[in-house]
This record gives sequence, C-alpha cells and structure tokens, in this order.
Amino acid sequence: MADIGIVGGGIAGLYCAWKLLKKGESVTLYECLNRLGGRIETHDLNGFKAECGPMRFELKIEPLFNQLAGELGIEFDEFTPPRSGSAEFPKYDLQPGEMSATHKQTVEKVLGRGSYSEIVSGIFSHHTSALDLLKFGIYRLFNRDLDDQNLSLAEVVSGGKASKISLYAGRLMDADYDLLRTRASIDGVLVRSLGFWNALSRVLSPGAVTKIRDTGTFYHLMPENPSASEWAIFWLRMFRPDADLSTIKCGVETIVERLQKDLTQRGLIPQVTSTVEGVAPGTGSKISLKIAGDPVPKAFDHVILALPAVALRSLYGHFPRNIRTYVNGVIPFPLLKAFAVINDPWWQEIPEPQQGAHLVPTREVHYFKPQDGSKQAMIMLYMDRPATAYWHHYIERPHTEAQIGTTVKLKRELALQIAKLLPLNNADEKAHVMRVEKSITHFAIRDWSEPPFSAACHAWAPPINVPKALDQLKAFPLAGTTGARNVHICGEAYSDYQGFIEGALRSSENVLATL
Repeated sequence: MADIGIVGGGIAGLYCAWKLLKKGESVTLYECLNRLGGRIETHDLNGFKAECGPMRFELKIEPLFNQLAGELGIEFDEFTPPRSGSAEFPKYDLQPGEMSATHKQTVEKVLGRGSYSEIVSGIFSHHTSALDLLKFGIYRLFNRDLDDQNLSLAEVVSGGKASKISLYAGRLMDADYDLLRTRASIDGVLVRSLGFWNALSRVLSPGAVTKIRDTGTFYHLMPENPSASEWAIFWLRMFRPDADLSTIKCGVETIVERLQKDLTQRGLIPQVTSTVEGVAPGTGSKISLKIAGDPVPKAFDHVILALPAVALRSLYGHFPRNIRTYVNGVIPFPLLKAFAVINDPWWQEIPEPQQGAHLVPTREVHYFKPQDGSKQAMIMLYMDRPATAYWHHYIERPHTEAQIGTTVKLKRELALQIAKLLPLNNADEKAHVMRVEKSITHFAIRDWSEPPFSAACHAWAPPINVPKALDQLKAFPLAGTTGARNVHICGEAYSDYQGFIEGALRSSENVLATL
C-alpha cells in the first residue's frame, strides 16, 4: 500500500483522494484554506444560489463530470445561456464574405440584391453576431488549405457544406484535437505557436476581429492571448449544435459536500488550514513536504500536486527544467462575479440573459427569479479583463471567499449599474438609482484574481505542445533524485480541457493511471 500525499483540496485533489481510498491506498490531503472545494464556491443569498465559481455544464461533452455526478446522486436544472448581442452601436467594417444571412438580407432589402460596399458593411454590421464571426474565424483557421476556404460566414455557420473541420459535425474525438494541437498550421506556422488573436487576425478582417473583441459575450482573453490551437479547440467543443447547458439544483458545492462526506466515511480527515511550503527530495525515493508551522517534514511515496498555476509555481524549486517550463506555460485567467438580490423588482418579466450587458462594465449579465414565487430576483454580473479592473477596489483583503454584504460603497455601485441595465421609463436617473439601492437586500462579490487562487481558470500559452506537456506532468522525478517518477501534477490548469471541472477530472485520471 502506497503512502500518498495530495496538496490541494479542490475538485482534482478530492477526486484523486476519493478514487485512491476506494482502492485501499493511504492518503493524506492538505488544503491551505479552512474549507474544501477550491474554486467551487456556492453561497445562499436569501434563497438564491450565488455560484461564485463554475455554474454551467454541458453534460454531453463532459462525460467524466457526468459520471461523477451520477455516482454522487447529483440532480441538474436547465441553465439559460447568454447570447451574443446585436447592439446598434458600435458598428464595424466587415468584408462581403463575413456577412451573416440576416445581415445580407437587410442589405438587399434596403439597396437591392447584390448591393454591397464598405460603407454598407459599417451601416449594417450590427446584424452579424460576434459569436458567428468567431465560428467563421475558427473554421478558416483550420481550413486554410482547402478549396472551400472562400465560403462565406453564412455558408459556414449554416453548416450547409462539408469541410475537414465542421463546426457542427460533433464528431471530433480526442485524437482529432491532438492532431490540431500538434500539426495544424497556417501559412507554414504551427497554430499552437500563435496567440489566438494573432491567428484570428490572419483569417479575418480587422473589423471582424475588433467586433469579436469588443462585443463577444464570452471569454475573449484579449489581454492573455492564449495558444490559438487550445482556445480554438475550447470553442470547437462549445459549437456543438446539441449543446444543452445545465446547472446543479442544490448548488455546485453539493459535489464537494458529498465527496467530503464519502471521504470522511472512508476515514480521511483532510488537513485544512495546512499550507505546504516546500516539495523536496526525501530519504531514498521518498518525497518530503514542508508544512507551515510543523518542524518535521512529512514523507510520502507519491505526491500529487492538484493546484492552480500561481500556487504551484511557489513549490517548483526542485522540479526539473522541462517541468518548470510546462508549469510556466499556463496563463492564469482572472474572473470576477458580483451579485445583487432585488426586492420587488420593477420589471414585469425576468429579462433575457445579456439584457443591457453592453451598457455596464461586465461581460455577461444573468437574471434569476426565485422558485417560491416571491417578489425577488437576483442579478449576476460576470466579467473578465478589462472589466475586472473596474471592480477591484471594492475588494476587502484577505479575500479567500466571497465578500457578502460588507461595504456600502459596493452596494451603491451595484445600484448604479443595475439602474443602467434596467432603466425605469420617465424616471429621474438619480432618484432611480436611489430606489434601486433601497431595493437591494443582499449582495456579494468574488474576485478570483486574489490569492491563493490568483485565477478562476487557465489557458495554455503558445507554443506549448499540450499532449507532450501532459504526458510529462503526470509523473516525473524531482531534480537530483534517483529517478522515481513519483511527483504528479493535475487539475484544471494542467489539462486538455481548461476552464471546466471536466479538465480537472481528466488530468486526475491521467495521474491516477500512473500510480
């Protein structure tokens, strides 16, 4: 029986402990916070489930997560997705082939069949959604060398013609994705060696790239500019036509609670508030962990490091050079969420997701109504950079979990933004903001750029060869040791499915197969 130390009590660490204990292994789990779950964090705001971390799942493309949920008896509800908006302004110059069918029909209706000019593209470009432009760009990225590369956006998005990489086929397997990761090229340059935005700029017009960047209601990662191959694969998965988003009925943290209960029944008491400060060679082939406040290092046959990128980098002093390169090959991606519960909302029907999103500093807006029929609603603002910078100064530090109802200035700021989202006809603006502020009964904010996570999710940087990286990270020896491959890295950050619990589980299975 192996003695295994696991550093990190997020979903990857919990999953590894759960699987190993079922096999009869000896496991010790360390977590620096006073709670388990990592970036899974659910809070109750007057009956509303405020999901500070992951909140939506596409079960058809997340089989390991679906299987785990089934084993834990998790029940799901439908999750209404945001949609790419068609705000009247700003307008962007699009080329003829970049017009959607709606855009084309509008032009023809106004000016006659076949009419088009650069001026017209600027006038009607808001009829073409940023998400369709993104689909078109990724299609071109992987079909640059085909005879049908001149298909228009309308032809590509409709899926009317076959191609080597069909956005709608839903038939791409892991082996296909790995080929795209390692061999796909554009103009003689490997796609994985390019930043995502650099690659899009090679296949779309400047106006199309700008529109995606400015109005896309999805992770745009412009400041991060991750690996073009990895972020394109992220979207190829999401472009499935049968994708149905779900959320967990009792809150995503239910997964953590049920895993923790099972671990306790199997005799594991997680070592919470235990910060691992060092990973070093021990006696023989053992691995030594230095725990803060404990003068005696702990020795293990194997150590699993299930950590976000920034936390892992603080421990990699004894890692071989190639492993350090891969650890540094991940870009931490911050996200921030803000929540407000409104009493007696002044609108008649619950608004559609994204209503008013372009008017406030956020990427997405979601509206939730209570299940009990009470006259309340919850509004969630969900953002990446640069919008996160707008909200940073409302954070009180240390910020190791959501900040709930603690600052008047945050409540006032939320009232100001909600008044923009949902204006009241013929109302004085200042008076409306004051009414909104009085109607807010509960509010919260969660900034994942703060320690110890320093990221909500991660993206591979160019030019990392991801299959090779994962193969080496799953098991390796520390520098200066006899060569036993007994250090293992897993988690969402170091997976081929970044941004999802599925990635954490996939990389965990990759590690468990080596033990």
